[in-house]
Amino acid sequence: MIDFRRGKIFKVKPENIYQKGFYNDYSSAESKYNMERSLADLEGILAPFYLNVINTGIVNGPKELGKLLSLVGLIQARGEWIRFFVSNLLPNQMINDILNDMVTAEKWNYYVETEKSAGIDVADWPTFENLKERIHSGSFIPKAPEFEKIKLITDLQRKFNDSLAGHEWSMAQASDASGGFICSISPLVWSTPERGIAPWEYADLKSKELFITFPLSSKYALANHNEKKGATYSITDDAVAYFNTRTLQHSGGVIYSGANQFLIKSEDMLSTKRVTILKDKLFIEKII
Repeated sequence: MIDFRRGKIFKVKPENIYQKGFYNDYSSAESKYNMERSLADLEGILAPFYLNVINTGIVNGPKELGKLLSLVGLIQARGEWIRFFVSNLLPNQMINDILNDMVTAEKWNYYVETEKSAGIDVADWPTFENLKERIHSGSFIPKAPEFEKIKLITDLQRKFNDSLAGHEWSMAQASDASGGFICSISPLVWSTPERGIAPWEYADLKSKELFITFPLSSKYALANHNEKKGATYSITDDAVAYFNTRTLQHSGGVIYSGANQFLIKSEDMLSTKRVTILKDKLFIEKII
């Protein structure tokens, strides 16, 4: 794991990557971990299809592809890009609702109590009666409500799944010598030649003009190549570097590599460089 934000490089077990509890339900002690448990159960249902794909190198029919895309949508919906999006969208939406009298005293009191249950200090929070005044003065800005974040994950995953289902998919295969594909905390990447596309622009994700990639393992990555529909095809090391550069650029600052080296493109995208992980630092060698 390489965390560029903190300047750290360290080993991490795959099962420890997503232990953040972002979608826990804090409305009661009994239901606190219900959502994360439900997500884990869903991943458990989808995992055998994923394992069969990366073990055989083949997507065996529409059913297996559907299950695989469901897992892709779930992983992306739990990623850091979405957490950032949700945490910034919900407070703005809540402020707008409060100022437009769309939040009742009952809803506000429920919000305060559930946030308190989540361990948040609400001692200085306003009562419903002086809520608007505190917001107008800038002395209080609501944070993303935990219970609202929980409700969003199903909707987000469904939007990803609906968008991804409209594309034709194939699997790219990296050579062992390349070091393989890297992954990130938000591994689904889509873009056009003209611009990068933010991960929350769901309508754009349906566009057939997009090139979409998702690393499944060090050896395989999903890609929406219409001319190679359903196929598994080997790609050049230069193409592996292009895939990895896309993953790196949309990573949010944290990437994962199954090998101690991987390929990326240069800043001008004209050459390929090999990145070698040497204990706690990176060594970059230009190879093309």
